[in-house]
Amino acid sequence: MQIELSERWAETDKSIYFVHNFTDTRVLMDVTVNSLKKDYEDFKNETISEKKDEWRLANNILYPTPDVREFHFIINGKQP
Repeated sequence: MQIELSERWAETDKSIYFVHNFTDTRVLMDVTVNSLKKDYEDFKNETISEKKDEWRLANNILYPTPDVREFHFIINGKQP
């Protein structure tokens, strides 16, 4: 999947919290943004804060258990 962030998105705009389910088993999902490495601190799994004002572009959580199987991630204009 590829998502493009509009260049008109400002840091003051509200974040969008996406939730995608999946049916096949996932041990790993990589999140990349432009040329930043997948191990960049904000792209690591379980980086979505409980505080919405701390959400940053590409924060994510993977729930790979058979009873959930969801991928959650944040899209916003912070740190474009």
